Amino acid sequence: MFAGYKTPHPLEHRILIRVQTTPHVTPMDVFISALKDLISEISNIEEQFRNAIK
Repeated sequence: MFAGYKTPHPLEHRILIRVQTTPHVTPMDVFISALKDLISEISNIEEQFRNAIK
């Protein structure tokens, strides 16, 4: 299972999202799981940044 994105060109305001899955998991489930992982990772980065500037 995989969910990822790329920006075709930095001056274009669009992204391409690719979701690859198996027959047992829906693309929406994989996408939501990837978003939750991303939110968690960003939260950790934010926490580390806030601790570093104290």
